[in-house]
Amino acid sequence: MASLLSCASQSFLLFFIFIYWASGCALLLLGTALLVDSSRQLLFFLVNIEDGQLLLPTFRLLCVGLVLIGTFKLLVGLLGCLGAVKQDYCIVAFYFCFVAITMCSEITVGAFSHVHQQRTDAALAHTLGRKLAKYYGVPDRGQETMAIDFAQYKFQCCGVQFPSDYNYSRWRVEELGGAELRVPLTCCALREDAPQPYRNPHPRDPETCQERDPLQHHSQRHTQGCLQGIARWLDRESTVLTSVGVAAGCVDLICAVITLCWCRQISANRAVKREAWELTL
Repeated sequence: MASLLSCASQSFLLFFIFIYWASGCALLLLGTALLVDSSRQLLFFLVNIEDGQLLLPTFRLLCVGLVLIGTFKLLVGLLGCLGAVKQDYCIVAFYFCFVAITMCSEITVGAFSHVHQQRTDAALAHTLGRKLAKYYGVPDRGQETMAIDFAQYKFQCCGVQFPSDYNYSRWRVEELGGAELRVPLTCCALREDAPQPYRNPHPRDPETCQERDPLQHHSQRHTQGCLQGIARWLDRESTVLTSVGVAAGCVDLICAVITLCWCRQISANRAVKREAWELTL
């Protein structure tokens, strides 16, 4: 009977170790998918807050954190399986400590994502306006230009608040795009004849798009600013990172509790066997 209970508890522990290992796989795959998605990285770059001359790539760091935590969990899961199969108290105790570490790390990622979202939301209009006015179209600022072009293509918008935001930008004042352009080409309705139209935009009707009269360009130019669309996108992405961090932390908490109970049971069984052995002496 005791052997049957021990086997059942071992199988129960192995099941939750598998759940822990599977959550590590999920974190690794999610973090990798976020990192290799070039369009998402462009938008992450666009919403990053400038702190003096230092650009803080916070969302990219969070994605890297998911990859590192996921990889670490895969290794820890293998350690837990080894300890459970051998019923080695010391190995499982180490596994428990590592589970506690990953749990704290995941909750930290979720909390930091939420806090950074609040900070970014508060400064989003200023950050986007500053990048558009100072960097759009500037020769050595290709990444900012591409990020803004992609946002205008993806959300079908123009400027930050309004298309008129370009009137006071370096792109317009210095005529970096040409004297004939009132707004960038990605503000226009584009032909979808290329995989990434924002890289080499071809407006459906370039002359009408650049008309001064709103009644004439309305059908060929995006008239809404990008701030609202980017803010909604940022909220969704931050919610995903926060939810994943907290959910993975909760899974780890359950695994830690199960592991702790198994360790206590093994310890109690050892104490009973020791007492029985002493009585036989």
